[in-house]
Amino acid sequence: MVIVEGKEINVVLNMRPHHARMPEYQDILRRKRTPAIHAKARSKLMSNMLEEMHVGYRFDVLKSLEECDVRAYEDEIEKGDIRLQLLTDDSFIQLDLREDLICFAACRRRHCSGTRYLTTRPAVDIKAAEEVNVRAIKKDLIEAGYKSGEDYFDIQTTHTLYDFEGKDLNHGEAIPKIVKFNGLIVRTGALRDPRIKPAIRSNKNKDL
Repeated sequence: MVIVEGKEINVVLNMRPHHARMPEYQDILRRKRTPAIHAKARSKLMSNMLEEMHVGYRFDVLKSLEECDVRAYEDEIEKGDIRLQLLTDDSFIQLDLREDLICFAACRRRHCSGTRYLTTRPAVDIKAAEEVNVRAIKKDLIEAGYKSGEDYFDIQTTHTLYDFEGKDLNHGEAIPKIVKFNGLIVRTGALRDPRIKPAIRSNKNKDL
């Protein structure tokens, strides 16, 4: 339980905002995909994309197929999917910058707490990018008729992000930075609503 605006809120887990806008995880949350099938499909996708992903990101997520057991990756994805599907509609999910169930499937996870690291695209300010995702989700909630202070709550959280300053995730040093993040706590049933739209993602973006 957390206290927000004087109310006790049953927050059961957190999600990174971009994960909450990924079509495949929206399907999992809405119980439209089977966790076991999704886990195998995701590991196959990642395996097929090894040569297309930036080497630093690839090593951070999977190391190599020899070093990071694919079965273990599938198991972690499936466990996270099952937890998402078991959530009751009246529970709440907190959208913030902490590692979530999807992050925990990765081998090293430096990208989960990193910002401005090198990938196949220009280095991205993760805080700013995730706040864009939060605003998009909030816009959809408002347009769908959900109410602030009842179905969702604005929050501000504090996190440590590691700034790679445009360098590869394998670079040894990153500068820790304390950031304030404008997130949301959202009722699970509201987040399951199909009117919460997925992000539009470029086919050129190989780093998931």
